[in-house]
Amino acid sequence: MSKSTFNLLGDIVQDDSQKWFESDVVPAMIIGWLNKQDGDVEININSLGGSVTGGLAIANAIKGYGKGKVTANVLGIAASMASVVACAADEIKMGKGAFLD
Repeated sequence: MSKSTFNLLGDIVQDDSQKWFESDVVPAMIIGWLNKQDGDVEININSLGGSVTGGLAIANAIKGYGKGKVTANVLGIAASMASVVACAADEIKMGKGAFLD
């Protein structure tokens, strides 16, 4: 069975009113996605970070996910709050040349 995957490929913002781009991610997106999962999950990350409170909400939701293992795949960069999100996972995998900063 394949793992379900969430793509965090933009800035982390607190709520929809702060979204400037389609790629921006709000905590409600990941929390809602996690609530629908059952088993191991993966989060692909390529983000410069963003909102501290938004990132903490995402990280705490990941830490609280109790239905399986969470793997963070750093595809390019996980900087600032995106690195906190990555570190909340049970396992971090990084592509060749990827940065965790």
